[in-house]
Amino acid sequence: MKAFKDISLSPAEEDLLRQWGEGLRVRRIERQETQAQTAARLGLSVSTYRRMESGNKGTPLGHWVRALALCQVLPSLAAVLAPSLFSEGLNRRRVRTGRTPTSHSADNAKRGSSTARNERRGKPG
Repeated sequence: MKAFKDISLSPAEEDLLRQWGEGLRVRRIERQETQAQTAARLGLSVSTYRRMESGNKGTPLGHWVRALALCQVLPSLAAVLAPSLFSEGLNRRRVRTGRTPTSHSADNAKRGSSTARNERRGKPG
């Protein structure tokens, strides 16, 4: 098993994972399945599935996505991070923080880079 950096979660976040795990357990019991049967349906080992039911914070998100799809709740969760109604007109390019919007040439000239020197000499980038 891969070693993951231990992440710190708030008590509310840890509680949410426990609730998800409990919900997963309840759905499994409603389907009258064993942990082994549900784990097999998800393509997981039984130990990984048990960690999910216990709300383990190290469970990969992909495993949760598959489990939520099995429980038929994934479509309702898709709306959580859906694009905002107000974001349609926004420019979706990556934005670097801490920089003001300037041209690359001006940025390079400020830093005195070789690219800026070549641009001043008329040589291509």
